[in-house]
Amino acid sequence: MKRECILVSFLLISVITNAQLNAPVPKKDFPKIYNEVIPLIFESGVVQGKLNLNKIFSKNTNSNTYNLTYTVSITDINNSAKEKSLQLKLSKEFFESGFLSFSPEISDKSAYLRKFVQDKNLSLTEEKEWVTLIKYFNYL
Repeated sequence: MKRECILVSFLLISVITNAQLNAPVPKKDFPKIYNEVIPLIFESGVVQGKLNLNKIFSKNTNSNTYNLTYTVSITDINNSAKEKSLQLKLSKEFFESGFLSFSPEISDKSAYLRKFVQDKNLSLTEEKEWVTLIKYFNYL
């Protein structure tokens, strides 16, 4: 008897709840949206680890176009609150002149990184090649 009362109660509750969920939505005058909301900057993490690669889209204020920039950031081993960041250029020249001297951690592994770039025949002019290189650095 007790069990049947509980089952009937659950049945009534489910019928009432279902009726409330399927109730018609009253018509209202919704406010009109006059301007679209467009973000000025969007940042995406491409590779995360000891060394991070981020992609940043920033809107030009004069036109409806976006600029694409890449940044590389590394956290200081001695102080995790300090993070150094560098704007990345997709070129082999930047790899030699800017990237390898960016931080002591990278400089210490520069021989391994140069050998990796040479062995894999990376031109470092595309994002996917930098992703491969940074993943390799994070593996070391």
